[in-house]
Amino acid sequence: MQLGENSITDFYLLNFKYWLDKHNHSIKIHHYTQYEEGSTGADWAWLFTDPSGQWFGFLIQAKVMNFKKGSFEKLYYQNHKTKQKQVDLLIQHAKNESLIPLYALYLNWENRKYDKSSSCKTFSNSITHYGASLLNPHFVKRNHALKNKPKSLAALLAQLKPLHCIFCPALMNQSGLVQSVARWAEQNLPESTRDTSTLIQDGKPPLLTYFETASEASQENDLSKNVLTDYGNVKGLTVVEQFEQ
Repeated sequence: MQLGENSITDFYLLNFKYWLDKHNHSIKIHHYTQYEEGSTGADWAWLFTDPSGQWFGFLIQAKVMNFKKGSFEKLYYQNHKTKQKQVDLLIQHAKNESLIPLYALYLNWENRKYDKSSSCKTFSNSITHYGASLLNPHFVKRNHALKNKPKSLAALLAQLKPLHCIFCPALMNQSGLVQSVARWAEQNLPESTRDTSTLIQDGKPPLLTYFETASEASQENDLSKNVLTDYGNVKGLTVVEQFEQ
């Protein structure tokens, strides 16, 4: 028996909340219905904003590796009744909402069995960095029609990047949070970011409950509302909306 992607996403977000609470910041998580998840092709959304008054975001579908088989059995999920491909739904809905579609893969492997090189100049290459990895959904879309779809870890490994790469220090040093995250997307997800200037939105991210300070947020305990993460000292906000399976 192993944990499913919903449980891992829950643990991921709970740890995120724990870290923020520990540093006197706040996060609020809103769970969506099964219908809402089915209409977006996503498990959660991640929206970023900063003092520039702009925001930029990702729409994310999470998949967990089958550890016995060493593969992602549901990576190419398709509704048997409607024939709707999940990846197409994800890409289209992201486009409609001016978001970037993205896959988050939960995985682990034996270091002796696989070799993953890295060109990162900031962090040393480590297996622990890939527990939550990112995959371009257009890779899934391109390979969906193949009879032997690449879904094993060995076949996908070269395509993966650690999730923390979104916050690349080299990019963060050049600009604010929104611009740096958008630049990372532009460099790594070219099919979805022909022009990031059209994806960076003015104003506050949608569907949020805002507080002036983290202390005010901590006084509001109704988790039925939307998500707020107040980063305070790092001058940025991250918003997480989670879609239930």
